[in-house]
Amino acid sequence: MIMESRSEHHKPDNIYGLQTDSRGQVLSLFVRQPFASALCDGLKSVEILSEDTEVRGNILICSTPTPDYPSAQGGCVIGIAELYAVKPVADLTADDWEQTRVQDKERVRGGYAWMFRNQRRAVELPILPSSDRVRYMEIDVDSVMLYPQFVYYDK
Repeated sequence: MIMESRSEHHKPDNIYGLQTDSRGQVLSLFVRQPFASALCDGLKSVEILSEDTEVRGNILICSTPTPDYPSAQGGCVIGIAELYAVKPVADLTADDWEQTRVQDKERVRGGYAWMFRNQRRAVELPILPSSDRVRYMEIDVDSVMLYPQFVYYDK
C-alpha cells in the first residue's frame, strides 16, 4: 500500500498532477480485474484495502497481472483517479457500500475504504511489476495518455 506521510510527497509537476513519492516515483494502486476497470470507468468509487494512507490527489490505477480475467487488460496502467478520502470500513454508509461493488456476504469488517472521484481511463500502458503488491513504479509520466473525453470540431 501507499504508506508515506503527506509531508514526504512532492508537489505534482506533471501534466496530470500525479502524486510522487520522495524519490520522484509515481504513486500507483494495483487492483485486480475486473475491479480495476470498474474503478476507472466510474462504476465503483470505493476500494477496500487493509491499510490506511495519508496520500491524497491523483494516482495511477493499474491492473494486476494476475488473475487473468477475460476481456480485461492485466498488468498495465489503465487510468487515473483522485484519492480524496480514506475512512475505516466500520464508518461506511449503505451508499458507500454500494460504491464498493462488494456483495453483502463478502463484505469485510476491518480495513479502510479508499474514496475516489474524477476517475479517467488511460490508454493501456503495459508494465511489469515484480509482484501484485507493488505500489510505486518508475513510470515515465509522459507515456501516460488519457482517452479523449470529448471531440471538439472547429470548422
